[in-house]
Amino acid sequence: MNIQKILLENGIPIHEWDHNKKTKTVAELEQEILCQETKLELLDNQLTRSVKVVNIIVNVQLGDHLFRLIEDKQIFLNFGKVRERNLGYIAEKIIGDEMPETAARRALQEEIGLTLEKELIFIEEEIEQQNSMSYPGLLSIYQIFRYRIILNAADLTILRFSEVQDNKIILFTLEPEN
Repeated sequence: MNIQKILLENGIPIHEWDHNKKTKTVAELEQEILCQETKLELLDNQLTRSVKVVNIIVNVQLGDHLFRLIEDKQIFLNFGKVRERNLGYIAEKIIGDEMPETAARRALQEEIGLTLEKELIFIEEEIEQQNSMSYPGLLSIYQIFRYRIILNAADLTILRFSEVQDNKIILFTLEPEN
C-alpha cells in the first residue's frame, strides 16, 4: 500500500508535513500504521485516521494535598526544539487489539516507570473528531479511554519524572490539583 499516493489522491496536503513545521511526516504515519497504532479509513468519502488512545490522570496524595502529574515539555533532539505541553494526563496509543487497561498499564510503565498493581479507575470512553495537529489536513477520530490512578508519597521513590526516547526527552512535574 502506497500511503503517500493514497494521501495525495484524497487531497491531503502532505507537502506541509515536516518536522520544521512541527508536524510529523508521511514516513511516521506509515510507521504508525505498520505498528497497528493507527488505521486509515474512508468514512463518508473522507480519508480518516482512526486512533484508539488511553489517557491516564496520575494523582499523588501527599498528606492533605492532592497533586497531578503534568507532562511539562518535550525536547526534540533531532531538530533542537522544545514543545511546551502542560498536559494533565499520560496519553498512549492502543496497539492493535490490545485492551485499554493493558495499554494504560503499559503507558504508565513506559512513560514514568510505574509497575505497581494499584487500581486503575475507569472514568469514561469518548469519541473526539478533529483535524490532526501532527498530520495537518487529515481528519482524525480518537476513541479515548480515560483512567485515573492515585499514588502516595511512598510511590514517589519509583516514579520517573523523565522519559528518554530515540529522538526526544519528555519531562514531567507535579502541580497541585485544583
